[in-house]
Amino acid sequence: KKTDFEIPDNLNAFIAARIDTLDENFKKLVKVAAVIGDKFDPHLLAEIVGKDDIEKNLQQGEKHQLWEKITPEQYLFKHKIISETVYNMHTKKDLVKIHQSIAEKMNQMYQDCLENYYDQLAFHYERGNMIEKAKDILLKSANSRSFTNISKYNLNLYIRILDFTADNEEKFQILNKILWILNYTGNWPDSEVYHQQALSLVKEIENKYNYGTILASYGWLKVNTGFYDEAEKLLNEAKEIFENSSFDNILTDIYLNLGNIYFHQGDYDLALKNYMTTYRYAVKSSFVDSLKKSLVNLGMIHLNKGKLNTAEKIFNKAIEISRNTEDIVSYSYAVGNLGNVYYYMNQFDKSLQCYKQQLNSSKKYWNRKLIALALGNIGVVYNKLGEYELAEDYFNRKLVMAAEIGDKVNIAHVYSSLGELNRYRGDYPVSLNYFEKSVEMLIELNSKFLLTEVLLLKSFVEHKLGENDLALKSAQHSKKIALEIDHELMLYRSNLYCLVYRKDISIKLKEEKLTELLSENSEDLVRLVEINAELYKLTSKKKYKNKVKQITDQILAEGKDYEVERILAEIEK
Repeated sequence: KKTDFEIPDNLNAFIAARIDTLDENFKKLVKVAAVIGDKFDPHLLAEIVGKDDIEKNLQQGEKHQLWEKITPEQYLFKHKIISETVYNMHTKKDLVKIHQSIAEKMNQMYQDCLENYYDQLAFHYERGNMIEKAKDILLKSANSRSFTNISKYNLNLYIRILDFTADNEEKFQILNKILWILNYTGNWPDSEVYHQQALSLVKEIENKYNYGTILASYGWLKVNTGFYDEAEKLLNEAKEIFENSSFDNILTDIYLNLGNIYFHQGDYDLALKNYMTTYRYAVKSSFVDSLKKSLVNLGMIHLNKGKLNTAEKIFNKAIEISRNTEDIVSYSYAVGNLGNVYYYMNQFDKSLQCYKQQLNSSKKYWNRKLIALALGNIGVVYNKLGEYELAEDYFNRKLVMAAEIGDKVNIAHVYSSLGELNRYRGDYPVSLNYFEKSVEMLIELNSKFLLTEVLLLKSFVEHKLGENDLALKSAQHSKKIALEIDHELMLYRSNLYCLVYRKDISIKLKEEKLTELLSENSEDLVRLVEINAELYKLTSKKKYKNKVKQITDQILAEGKDYEVERILAEIEK
């Protein structure tokens, strides 16, 4: 009994035998057509085999069911196995000659629009053993593609070029292009591999500036994947190389990424110092790209310090510059952060609009980090609005995207978001599981800003589950970090809940201390709602409940605020 594996060989033999029975001139034409490709231009074919009887032979090919006419300029072999079998009927020596002949004729025929045929031309040069010409055409093909067409295809072009390149300096330049595309599109696992390859190469070249360039790029990758200690070491080593050099553009990005490390770790003073250095370099040397990035990061500092109006102005300026320079990545970061400003202003319609703009712009270049950020941001708004199914869908899509690229920061974020979602739903065991995952990753990342918030959210769930000692421990941990990074909002909140969870003081003393908090926060209406709600839960005194209603009505008169509405609904229940 014949096995399935014998069928392809027998089919190839059958096709080859059938071709061998054809008229010699027609057979030659079919064999050349197969070398041109599965799709072939009949005019190019005629230039190679001669124009005599070309129409008759093309019709004969259709009659024999070898190919079909798609347009007057394009024919297509009926099945790939036909063109492959016919191609393999050539000797290797003949194939080299035919590929060379096809490349020569293409250069002549398509000289006015050769950029449309770069890829096919490179293929024929490669198969014709004309490697330098193949490399030259591939470079032209990759470089001719506009910024908006960066894709896996361009990446593959550069990888092919790398295979053809022997000179180490040339290899370094090609590797830089590969790394740029991988980083730009958020393909970080592959970026890690090529950074390692680039580091090995630059050690052979023994050029300290090439080495510094790869260190800086690798540091950027480590920042984005959450390996802050490794990133800091790489970036500081790169900084030593470029200080007192003429490479201000690279040094500017190094300071920017060092600032990003300290920002994520909650050291805002050190982050601000590095961002301001970036800004000064950018202004001095007219580095527009660095200027946009430093504006976004300065805006984030103001945002996290609660200076929302200042942050709004900075992000709008960054958006304006990004639009004028058609920089979609900077635009996406800026518009996403503007959405964060509106979120904290409780202007959720504006916030959602910004996040959707961020998602749409990020999809244009399939920048997976930015897509993941935008998906999570949209989910957070829907969660706030009580649209839990929609929120969960966006969070899960973010989780998949972040996991694909190994983005630990975004994975930790989305675990926190899913924890909050399930807390709102009242599914506390599931919520706690997500918060615990998030805390574990944030401790590993040393990402203190988010950690102080997630620890407090975790304490709410532990309290709901009756684990009061654990809740107090989490709130105290949150307070400790808030003190370290001077996070005023989280310091207030962790202080409040450390007091609420304490069992070693009387209800009367707790009431006195909470009342002191009221006077300390008398100008913040949302905090007054939160503290009065805790006083009502503690004492069941109606005056506190009435105060919650009164202040909530005052807040809602100025616009919706879903957080105070949720607090009111909770004490009503």
